[in-house]
Amino acid sequence: VGEGKEAVLCPALLSRMNYDIKVRRKQILTVGHPGPGKPAMVVFDRLDVSMQEQIIERLGANPYKLAKRNLIERTIATDSISADFFSRYTKPDGSYIVPERQREYMVTAWIFDAITHILNNRRSMQFKMIGKTMGAIWNYFNEDIKTLNTAEYPHHLPINTKRLRTKYERYVLEGYESLVHKNIGNNSASKTVLEEQEATLNKLMMHNNNLDNSQIANLYNLFAKPLGWKTITAGTVSNRKEKNGTLITVGRRGLTEFRNTQTMQVKRSAPTAAMYYWTLDGWDAELLFQKTESDAKGKTFTSYHNRPTIVVVLDASVKYPIGYAIGTHENQHLIRQAIHNAIVHTKELFGTYLKPYQLQSDHYGKGVLTPLYTAFSVHYTPARVKNAKAKAIEPYFKYINKQFAQLQPNWSGFGITSAKKNQPNTEAINRNKPLFPDYQGVVQQLHMIMEAERKVKIAAYRKAYERMDITRKSEMTELELFDLFGETTGFTNRLTPSGIHCKILGEDKCFDSFDMNFRLKGFNTDWTLKYIQGDTNKVLAVNSEGTLKFMLTEKYIQPMALADRKIGDSDELLKIQQYNDSLEEEITDFTRKTNEAVNEILNDARIENTLTKALITDSRGQHKDNRSRARLEKSVLDLNKLNQKQEQKAKKTIEKTLKNEHEEYLDTKTDFSKYLE
Repeated sequence: VGEGKEAVLCPALLSRMNYDIKVRRKQILTVGHPGPGKPAMVVFDRLDVSMQEQIIERLGANPYKLAKRNLIERTIATDSISADFFSRYTKPDGSYIVPERQREYMVTAWIFDAITHILNNRRSMQFKMIGKTMGAIWNYFNEDIKTLNTAEYPHHLPINTKRLRTKYERYVLEGYESLVHKNIGNNSASKTVLEEQEATLNKLMMHNNNLDNSQIANLYNLFAKPLGWKTITAGTVSNRKEKNGTLITVGRRGLTEFRNTQTMQVKRSAPTAAMYYWTLDGWDAELLFQKTESDAKGKTFTSYHNRPTIVVVLDASVKYPIGYAIGTHENQHLIRQAIHNAIVHTKELFGTYLKPYQLQSDHYGKGVLTPLYTAFSVHYTPARVKNAKAKAIEPYFKYINKQFAQLQPNWSGFGITSAKKNQPNTEAINRNKPLFPDYQGVVQQLHMIMEAERKVKIAAYRKAYERMDITRKSEMTELELFDLFGETTGFTNRLTPSGIHCKILGEDKCFDSFDMNFRLKGFNTDWTLKYIQGDTNKVLAVNSEGTLKFMLTEKYIQPMALADRKIGDSDELLKIQQYNDSLEEEITDFTRKTNEAVNEILNDARIENTLTKALITDSRGQHKDNRSRARLEKSVLDLNKLNQKQEQKAKKTIEKTLKNEHEEYLDTKTDFSKYLE
């Protein structure tokens, strides 16, 4: 470049023959005469345009631009191997090298690799240009490195030639890892070096009183001074808290907080169809109502801080409230009501009672409610204790509170952990509290909220049901519904010919069933009746062992007078007549089968002489002739003997009675005291 003032090495473009031809024709201007194995030096400006373009293409840049770079910069070759090594390198504490430091280490490796390339090519023209002794060569390398653009090639190589050469030789022996500063991730750079110091500081940071940074530093220094340790500041504690945040969370915040904020959480997708996944929980609704009560002295007072509780059964597919129940507080009865409401609603939506494929709940009332949960769902999977994140219903309550409850005048605000700026005006609440609804009024508010929510989502929920796999569909019978959710009267009842008479919610009722087995097995059995409020025209009858269960319907009342007959009376009467006819046919068929079976026994030769078996008659009600005669003769003899014994016994009784009566008569007529005197 520039009549040979600066040299740039370019890969060969021509064969030796073509090169010699172009030189003789003056198409190439040479500088000096290359010896064996040495590259030829030519003047770039005197080459034709086509050769200049080929050289620029081979070099990747204009030779003038390359000539401005020093030898090391021209030799540097980027690679991804060093970048991968430093990006994956982990320090002793498990952390990675910061990106800026990764870049510095990578550039240093590139520089040292360039030096290696130059030293391995000592025959090259560039090498001969930099000196003959190794001292001169390393001085040249040091000067080149100093002139590198640190913005493009950031590094922290020593400016001392000897130290530079020592660092390079270590790199050759140990590779990339030799470039990593030994204090990175090493606790020796910390003020608390010893394990005792670490343990003391960690113990204070883990304290359950949740001490602040200044308190921890002051308490630590009380140990440090007499033990000869270096004291620390609140800033040191802050840095350590960030470093050991996960390790100290259990002590500071508790195991539940640790599990909810530090442990690995499961990423879950919403169910793809309705009825796949139900979850239930109770919520103290953020709606206030007023309640008037009397104290022990009979003085009345009104409170305004009361809040109702609603238990919601949520289908997580489209966040649809499939069931709910409202009360004053969460309890087992309220949960049963919510589940019953959900099952009944499935029939309203889809024409039949359906069980969910999977149910999730918390552990409230686990011992009593688990049998119910497992009975009305295909799979019951309770959430881990105090694991709110596992329940999809928790965010739903927040949504209901913001979407509906916050718009009501008796809204009490968000939870106590919410920021004060998000809470309602307490002055306005106190001013308007006389206008708060009573309990029935707030219950009506919640009913309106839930029905509005259902109305918005019902179309999407029906579509979600259409996506349900038929093999995962599980129906519930009416008998199962009453058995799981029915309430009892507290008494047992017996079946009479007119049915079972009982009293439900203060009303006299009579129930019966057209199931043949109920009458065949129902008499002389103590029946427990289960009913559901709002549907007391049906009950479930269960025996004491729980082995017999029958659905009963309320008895149809027939008018006595023909003039009182109405449409349907004749049909109901005919049903009873047909049932009784069927019952008699069942008894007749039973008797026939019994006689046929016994007749086969009577024809067995093994019991031919067993005359006591003759009590069993044939199908005409008659005995076998020979057995009949034998039995008759024996019966007559036995009867005569019995009559004789009875006559003798009666005669003795009469004689004894007459004698006693005569003695009593004489006693009344004679005074024996005269003779005794």
